Amino acid sequence: MYASAAENQWYDGGNTHQEANHCIKVPNEWIIDGVEIYAASKKDDCKKRLTADIDGGYVWLTNQMGHSLYRNVDKESTEALPENSGKLIYSYALGVDASTDPSGIDAEASIKNGAHIIYQDTNNSTADFHERQKCSLRD
Repeated sequence: MYASAAENQWYDGGNTHQEANHCIKVPNEWIIDGVEIYAASKKDDCKKRLTADIDGGYVWLTNQMGHSLYRNVDKESTEALPENSGKLIYSYALGVDASTDPSGIDAEASIKNGAHIIYQDTNNSTADFHERQKCSLRD
């Protein structure tokens, strides 16, 4: 098995005695998409781990607050769908997470309203994601 082969394993920080640091090397060709997420409280300690071909950016997440990362809406592509006419809701900027999605589209409310949402995927998590104070699992 690939994961059990010693040459495919490594320990972050070189500490082989902490299971939490145990990692498996994955060939780049197996990776479909990647998101580099850093704890907002540790900005000075963060170092880019993913190469630019996997993810060209990073996104901050405030830890221990129950926040979520959401993928941004591809506004142009979503608005271009004829079936979305009259179904998109733009009140997102008025809520708790004011102006966090650059599109201004409230994806969750629009989906409940029958819209089809196309999410942004530029291979740069800085441009593709935003932090929300409320995760959808709480609704």
